[in-house]
Amino acid sequence: MAVAASGAGSQAPDPHDVADTIARVIALPAGSRPLRTVVAIDNQRDGPAALNDVSDRVRAATMEALGVTASAPPRVAAVP
Repeated sequence: MAVAASGAGSQAPDPHDVADTIARVIALPAGSRPLRTVVAIDNQRDGPAALNDVSDRVRAATMEALGVTASAPPRVAAVP
């Protein structure tokens, strides 16, 4: 019933993907871990990825306007 109410139908994401992604990010060396990681089924990744891209541009523009520079921009990874 919850799946039908969410509109996801048979394409609902597997909750285990979240745990796998967390383990994969934790295994990355410090300093190379992404700020945000999208966990979604294939046809639902474009929206969050687009929002993350816009968020990165807004963050960078805000930091530049404030005169704050970062040594490296945050990295965003999509789950393969």
